[in-house]
Amino acid sequence: MTVKFQGSLKQITTVKFPFVMFVVYVIVFTIFSILKHYNLHSFAYDLGIFLQSLWNTIHGRFFYETPDLYWNPTGNYLSVHFSVIMLFLVPLYFVLPNPEFLLFFQSFLLGLAGLPLYFLCKKVTGNDAFAKILTVSYYLSPILHAANLYDFHVESFLPLLIFSSLYYLEKGALQKSLLFIIAICFCLYTLCPFAILLLLFHVVRLRSFNKTLIASLLGIISYYILVSRFVLPALGNIPFQPGTITWFPFLGRSWMEILNNVIKSPALLIKSVLYDAQPKITYWVLISLPVLFLYLLYPPSLIPLSYWLVISLLTSYEPFYTIGWQYVLIPIPIIYAGAVYGFRSLLKIKINISKKIIKVLLIISLAQLIFSPISPLVYGLQIRGGGGYDNVMSFPPRYYSVKQALDLIKQDDRAVILTTNNLFPHLANSPYVFIWLPKEVIPDYIVVDIKDFSRLYDKIGNITFIEQLERLLSNHRYDIYALKGGILILKLNYHGKPKFYEPFSVRVPSDRLFSETLSKATILEDGFRTILRGTIKSASKPVWFGPYMLLPPGEYHLELRLKTSDKCFKKIYVELTSNFGKKQLGSFNLVSGETKLEHGWQTMKILFKVVEIEKHVEIRGWGPENCEIALAYLRIYGPLRKT
Repeated sequence: MTVKFQGSLKQITTVKFPFVMFVVYVIVFTIFSILKHYNLHSFAYDLGIFLQSLWNTIHGRFFYETPDLYWNPTGNYLSVHFSVIMLFLVPLYFVLPNPEFLLFFQSFLLGLAGLPLYFLCKKVTGNDAFAKILTVSYYLSPILHAANLYDFHVESFLPLLIFSSLYYLEKGALQKSLLFIIAICFCLYTLCPFAILLLLFHVVRLRSFNKTLIASLLGIISYYILVSRFVLPALGNIPFQPGTITWFPFLGRSWMEILNNVIKSPALLIKSVLYDAQPKITYWVLISLPVLFLYLLYPPSLIPLSYWLVISLLTSYEPFYTIGWQYVLIPIPIIYAGAVYGFRSLLKIKINISKKIIKVLLIISLAQLIFSPISPLVYGLQIRGGGGYDNVMSFPPRYYSVKQALDLIKQDDRAVILTTNNLFPHLANSPYVFIWLPKEVIPDYIVVDIKDFSRLYDKIGNITFIEQLERLLSNHRYDIYALKGGILILKLNYHGKPKFYEPFSVRVPSDRLFSETLSKATILEDGFRTILRGTIKSASKPVWFGPYMLLPPGEYHLELRLKTSDKCFKKIYVELTSNFGKKQLGSFNLVSGETKLEHGWQTMKILFKVVEIEKHVEIRGWGPENCEIALAYLRIYGPLRKT
């Protein structure tokens, strides 16, 4: 009776295991994705583009979006990134027209992909322990997590489609398998060559090239020709015109030029591969190590993998060979599926080796969680990665403090708005919201995130946001409509009092400042991660400078935390400027401010005033030669009241 019960319990646990992992993954990453969005760390590129194009489609403007207007004057998302799957998203977004739905849906898709991976692994290897551990490795992958946390992208469909295709292939359901390959083309038409390579993998697995496979191949080719030659031109875009391809600068700017140089100019080919060679190698090690490079034991897996291998090695476009971007979702499912077939090849050699592989894989699967973007241990590490590693997860999130200000302008559904990259997703359910303005458009509102000052210098097309702001302020009359939670709203021809004028606090870590004298150092004292420290080499150059902010009128407190000798402290002073140093806002000796000493660190507070909106605000530190100094952070708090 006991043996029978234990057997039943084991069977239930085996069946439930992948589903429990799936549910936990979806819950965790939905929470973190939404929390990141609420901390104003999602962006026009690309969450905002999807939100705006879906919302506009529902309201009669077929996939119209504004962030790409500089490159795509039609404003039609599909005219550049043709994706049939976007049509599938429209009715879903009609029911739930908010960013939270898309962030949940991406986590759902990536989580759901673990189920066919698990069943594929069990089907091919017959080893339940390996199937579970490989599935755990997938769910705990920091590479997957970073892609999941970077806004929303249609590439999130790929793991589910690829794993499902291979699972049905192994089950002998070829037609179902091929439907999933065709669906890959529907994600992005540019993935048709990848789908063809995956089709060739099917040929190797089946050891035949039957009529169904031939029909699928012809269908994919026909679909690509139809979209590129007829659909896209009808939508106002002719893809890949000569001179428009920028991903492979050493090889050329048109497909013909690139192919010609690949064949006839091996020197240019080598130059392309060697460009940023170390990050490219690191990239492939990082995405292969979690499966111990097992896919190499089954060479046919390199057929579909060659698509991304060639692109990532020949390109100079960094997102193609660094983690944290959506593009990694192309090779990841092939690497995991290849590991399944590689492990089966290993089973044919020695069982003992395969058991050791399982143990090592388990250790790596658990250890890799340390480098996940949701891991507290990852903060402070200098990880070269994309948007998935550019996270703010504070609680309560900033959105709660700025919602009232944003709601003021949402009430006017005809208002034309210029806003920063990170605020765009919160205003995207409108056709009149921009991050890049056509010259003839004059916005009713300008919405700026003062606290995330790096957004001021985001370059969109041929101009930065701050340059657009300066142009508008010099040619039109804008006044402060609201200041709340670090969000500044300017309104065209506004004459009243601000609806809100509340102080905000900006903490500028030392690694966001610049210095020709000091160097960055990582420490674990007094709660700091990164500081600037060193010896002042010249009294004629600033010790540090930056961070180039925008400040509205009012009184402010400047707080500095540094460590130096008493002798040097008396001779250090701070200079405040705007407009890249052209305008002086004040100069202060540190001893003139309020000083507090803790654990050898001195915290100074200085009061200063701003009488009008100042741009490119810079805090420069000056000191005598040969002084040792360490700077932890700057903090600006205000405006205490409007001057």
